[in-house]
Amino acid sequence: MLKYAAGRLLQAVIAIFGVLTIVFIVMHLSGDPTLLLVPQGASTEMINELRHQLGFDQPLWVQYLQYLEGLAHLDFGMSVVQRVPAIDIVASRLPYTVMLAAGALIVAIGIGIPAGILMATRRGGFLEKVLTAIVITGQSVPTFLSGILLIFFFAVTLRWLPASGVGGFSALIMPSVALGAISM
Repeated sequence: MLKYAAGRLLQAVIAIFGVLTIVFIVMHLSGDPTLLLVPQGASTEMINELRHQLGFDQPLWVQYLQYLEGLAHLDFGMSVVQRVPAIDIVASRLPYTVMLAAGALIVAIGIGIPAGILMATRRGGFLEKVLTAIVITGQSVPTFLSGILLIFFFAVTLRWLPASGVGGFSALIMPSVALGAISM
């Protein structure tokens, strides 16, 4: 059992390292962020100074090693755009993430378990076929598409729910349904 757990832990470390590497490389392939941060018509000296301040003038492998060293010390760096520690940005949004995850879990369990029970007790009937179609649709439609469809129908067409925001309970309904439909 211990050997299995150690193997799985090693796989997790390799997967995390792989994801970190891929994200780092893709972020650097997307372009030079200093060009987005300087005013339009900025001089070359101004661009180079900002590039130096942000550390983007160093070779990519040096930037990557500094990135990994910071992560090893639980230093997630500074947001390039907002100029605040990245961990502060994540921490400020964590309560909303937890509420959304809880809402998605409630939708998945609240709809999935009763639907599963009804489908098991009414095998071969009309209700099972309807519920099967609903569940398969919820699992098949990508979250971004179901979110857009929910916004269009309930926020734009019917005007029952807000299209976005972090208000009260009503702002959580559509994203919770979109995310919970995958797991139900």
